[in-house]
Amino acid sequence: MSAPASPTSRKLSILIVAACPFPANYGSPGAIKEMSEGMADLGHDVHVVTYPYGDEMPVRGIHIHRIGGLGVSHQVHSGPAWHKPLFDLLMVFKACRLIWKYKCDIIHSHNYEGQLVGICAKLITGRPLLYNAVNSMTDELSSYGFIKPAFLARWLAAFLDRFAPGFSDYILTLTPNLLEFLAGKGIERERMVCIPAGIWPEMFQHANPDRFRHELQLQGKRVVLYTGTLDHFQRLDILFRAFARLGQEFSDTVLLVVSPFANEVLRRELETLAEELGITARMRWVDKHPLEDLPDYLVLGDVAVAPRPSSAGHPIKILNYMGTNRPIVAAIGGAKGIRHLQNGFVCRDEDVDHMAEGFSTLLTDRVLAKQLGEAALQTVREEYDWRIQCQKIENIYFHMIQARHTRAQSIAGKMKIMRNGD
Repeated sequence: MSAPASPTSRKLSILIVAACPFPANYGSPGAIKEMSEGMADLGHDVHVVTYPYGDEMPVRGIHIHRIGGLGVSHQVHSGPAWHKPLFDLLMVFKACRLIWKYKCDIIHSHNYEGQLVGICAKLITGRPLLYNAVNSMTDELSSYGFIKPAFLARWLAAFLDRFAPGFSDYILTLTPNLLEFLAGKGIERERMVCIPAGIWPEMFQHANPDRFRHELQLQGKRVVLYTGTLDHFQRLDILFRAFARLGQEFSDTVLLVVSPFANEVLRRELETLAEELGITARMRWVDKHPLEDLPDYLVLGDVAVAPRPSSAGHPIKILNYMGTNRPIVAAIGGAKGIRHLQNGFVCRDEDVDHMAEGFSTLLTDRVLAKQLGEAALQTVREEYDWRIQCQKIENIYFHMIQARHTRAQSIAGKMKIMRNGD
């Protein structure tokens, strides 16, 4: 389904529910920040209710409202934590106060925790709720190992996938796969639209590949690049094993792993695997870094990789790779926007040999690599610019408000008929 057309146009007051560190230099929080800034650029009054902490990074045009800290660590990280349900409860009260104070027209919730907050705020205030669906719990929850035993995590994930989206007035999914997944859970297709995340292409225009080359000892090296979290569902084990399969002719090739924050436990696990595979000397690690440094790291890659085999959402790392015209190797399950040998190399899910073939092909055939990188950049400019995506989201806001107004008029009309009948 395409995004509905805007029936009206006026300045809106929007409440964005970001149940996560905000702003933050990774995945969903980064996309929420950029989308919110894009809505502000369109002239809307954007309020973000969020956790008590985030990365030190500039934001423009939006109002950030934080809940109290409860005395917990303010270290930015992804995944579950014991304090998050308490944070989410505080966010419900904060969200309602903001809706009443700023006369918010729309609640726009992101991710499952944000949706649970949004549901409560909708029931209390009566405002229409747009759910921004970026993933399925079935894909991710059990992989964190936070809820045990595992069958309990799987049960909770299935419950959330069926329960949480249904309370929305409208649902925005990042991928057609996710839309079909929710349709399979009984959500009416008429209430859903697929609008992928975006990027600001100009963010990458002045990237400097030499800025970190000496520091990381990459002179004269070819680089396979991964950026993103180290979580198990990202399947860096597949990436490491594929990299280890490269032959002697690639002995000058380095695997560069750039993560938005430090995770010592997962880092040690991966370092152990690298040692077992004999690739430790050919690896470079970059932990927590400011967002403005990301373009300079991205352009160090001769090949960029997204190894995650299963993703109902749209990996932001792929958009970033495309924005810096990197040739990309991506597993089918996460290769959103990538078409094999048209704007990237798509390998079979969890197929170590096929991923290694992708690396060797693009590292060897630099003409093909350049063509695929340029095609990727063209794709992101035409299909994933935030200016385009935010206009589509704006249309949804107006559509929801008009639908709410129409329902109110219909109810008022029926009540008038009943009174006249009496």
